[in-house]
Amino acid sequence: MFFEGQMIAIEVKLRDWRRVIIQAFLNRVFADRSYVAVPERMVTDALRAEVQRWQLGLLVLDDKAGVRIEHVAPALDPSKILRERVWRRIAGGE
Repeated sequence: MFFEGQMIAIEVKLRDWRRVIIQAFLNRVFADRSYVAVPERMVTDALRAEVQRWQLGLLVLDDKAGVRIEHVAPALDPSKILRERVWRRIAGGE
């Protein structure tokens, strides 16, 4: 998704937070910011540590409150070429 001129990647998993970390890390190649989104029951200190270690953001899916940002993703420096390719593909130009 695009927000304020930035490409934001969000990986959502209902199980297996280790897998979502890997996928969100790979998104850093083309995204300006990359987030992990998981249900509140999956949020642990280990997950928080991995999110910070790999420079990701953390969105928590809460049945009562909806989605909350627990950790803002830092700005990244993605490949301009890959970012453009992904955007063209999303926009239907490729």
